[in-house]
Parts: sequence; structure tokens; C-alpha cells
Amino acid sequence: MSLVYPASETVSSGLVDKFTRRVQLTGGSTFVVSLPAEWVKAVGLKPKQELYIVPQSDLSLLVLVGGKESELAEGLVNAANCADGEEALREFIANYIAGYDSIKIKCEIGDFRHRLKSQVREKLIGVEIVEETSEYVVIQCLHGDVDLPLNKALRRMALLVTAMLQDSVRALLTLDSQLAEEVINRDDEVDRFAYYIFRQLNRSLLNPVLIQNTGMKNIREFMPFTILVRSVERIADHATQIASSARELQGIELDDKVVEQINRLATNSQSLFERSMDAVYTLDPKGANDVIRGVGQILNIEENLTQLLFASKLDAKSVSLLRLGLESLRRVAEYSADICEVVVDVSVSSKLRLNQQGAD
Repeated sequence: MSLVYPASETVSSGLVDKFTRRVQLTGGSTFVVSLPAEWVKAVGLKPKQELYIVPQSDLSLLVLVGGKESELAEGLVNAANCADGEEALREFIANYIAGYDSIKIKCEIGDFRHRLKSQVREKLIGVEIVEETSEYVVIQCLHGDVDLPLNKALRRMALLVTAMLQDSVRALLTLDSQLAEEVINRDDEVDRFAYYIFRQLNRSLLNPVLIQNTGMKNIREFMPFTILVRSVERIADHATQIASSARELQGIELDDKVVEQINRLATNSQSLFERSMDAVYTLDPKGANDVIRGVGQILNIEENLTQLLFASKLDAKSVSLLRLGLESLRRVAEYSADICEVVVDVSVSSKLRLNQQGAD
């Protein structure tokens, strides 16, 4: 799910890189800057038309032409060109993330259409069927909810993932296949928030006025935020992998020492994830570096556990499934370190911008 638009949508306007203007003082208190004629012609600006002037966190100003909504044309998914329902669903999600306000699905009435509509409702936030005929369905993608800024959506994702990790490990140790199935199903809820966040970021790239609705200060924050969301999403995938291993394991009895060490590994991995998110919320580089250093201990515990499993009387399939679970717990720790590297990078960048502003 790339957040980068095709070159055709980001072509150069043909204008020079920058214009220089002198500030004029009129009326004793009003500062005036003339607009470049080339830019006025390029954007089709008319007399008395409104301009949006948006202050940026670096003290620069973003100038946008008012009265023009940067809406994409209607998205299209032609089911006849898709190999199966999964491909059609992927095409729809790609259109949703791209920022289309409405998406038309061309497909005939039947089980295929019914399943696709159900999957779209389950996997995406803010979608609603507004038109349906024998040949197509039009689904409206509602605009972002101001009550769900992106940092709040990320927090909800993290809470879901924390619970998934706890329950997946419990399912693994108790061989509770029903609990494992519940964890696997929760992965869709995490994806819903991720897709929502990526959609809002893309819409803001198309129309910078929308940035204020995301809770972000400027576009510079988009890339690190995207990395954070991706990392949390990957941790959810590994919680799902642990649950999948738990669902497959049947009729075995784990040695007390193995159970103890799995609990230790899980507790430490979960702690690193929770601490990494705390570092995100507080922009704490010291706490972030502590998490990064903690990954080494996870590697040692995993190695010792692997030796215990090889020395146990478990069959090869059970050992393989358990090792997949251990590997996922290690990956949770490593993705937590990735999250913390973003915190350190953002912290340094913030200090650099403050220093530059002070120098100015």
C-alpha cells in the first residue's frame, strides 16, 4: 500500500522554483505581498476570490486557492478484470486508500457481489452503499471524522495489538483454539484503522487544507507516522501468527520450564512494545534508546528456548509451530525497536528545526 502517487499526478507546474517579493507596509499596520502573475494564471485565480493562508509549524505560510475541492474522480473496480474476490477486494482497498470519495464496483448480482460488499464493510471505516443496480454498486467513502484524529487512531491500534499479544500467548500456552480464532479475527480491526490512517494521509497530500483535520502539524510528519503505523500493523500480524500456531497445536503437554521461558519471552516482548508506544506518545528519545537496547535480551531468551524445545520430547511438527511463535515474539521486539528509531529520528529533527528557527 504505497503512499506515493504516480508521476502523472505530481507533474511540475512549469513555474520557477521560487519568486522574490518585497513586503510593503500600508495603512501603518498592514503588510502586503503581491502575488506572482505566473502563479495567478496557473491556478486560475480571479479578483475577490478567497485564498487560504495556513501557518506551518516551521513559521512558513502555505497559500492555497479557496473554493476548489481537491476531490478525485470516482474510483472504479471492474470485477471482470479480477481473477477472484480477493483481487477485487484488494483493488477496492487500494482505491479507498488513494482517497476516492466514491468507488464504483462493476459486477453482476450474485454471491460474489454479496461477499464483496460484506468484506468491504468489515474491513474499512466509513463506507456506505449509496447506489446499486443490476450492473454495479457505488460505495461512498465518508470523509475523516474530526473525532478520530490520526494519533487517536494509532492509540486504538496499539491497544488492540497489546490485547492481541496477551491473548495469543495465552492461547499458545493453554492450547485454546477458540481464543486463538478470536485473536486472528481481530487482525481485521487493526487493518481497518491502518487503512483509515493511510486514506486520511493521502487525502491530505491531495488537499493540504485537510491536514488540520488529521491532528498533524505539517506534511513532514507523514513519513515517520506512516512507519509507526506500518510497524504496529506488522506486530498485529505476528500476534496473529502466534494465534495460528496455537490453533494448530493439539494434544501436547508443555514442560514447566518451557512454559516459564515462553512466559518470560512474551512478557519482555510485550513490555518493549508498550514502552515503545509510550516513547511515541511522549517523544522520549531516552526511553526509546532503552527499548532498542532491550532487544538483545529477547534474542538470548529465544535462543535458550529453542534449545529447550529441541531437547524436549515434542514431535517435530509441534516444535516447528512453537518456534514460529517464538520467532514472532522476537519480531515483536524488533518492530518495537523500529518504532523507537523513528522516535529518536523525529526528536533530533525537531531539535534541528528549533535551532534553525532560533538562528533566523
